[in-house]
Amino acid sequence: MRDVRQVPLEEVPEGAELAAEVLDDEGRCLLGAGAFLGRDVIEGLARRGVRAVSIYVEAELDEAGLAARREAVAERVAHLFRGLPEDGAAGELRRAVLAYRQERLR
Repeated sequence: MRDVRQVPLEEVPEGAELAAEVLDDEGRCLLGAGAFLGRDVIEGLARRGVRAVSIYVEAELDEAGLAARREAVAERVAHLFRGLPEDGAAGELRRAVLAYRQERLR
């Protein structure tokens, strides 16, 4: 899971993904949301007077938050596979999807 954080430009790690577009003083879009920031792009933004940007950062969950997220994933997978048999190929696929989605939470 990712959170959005406003980060001073000098602290933006190379390769960070923009969570919101970057506008200049006149409201023109310099970079769109979803752009990945290389060192040259960060330096260019600094030259244009940009002081901070919104980027995606990995969310840090405590054990309770992680358990709640796992439960939500399990409920979603159960909903997706509702009405299908629990054995055979459908059951195998459901278990694989569940394992994959829960692994991504770590």
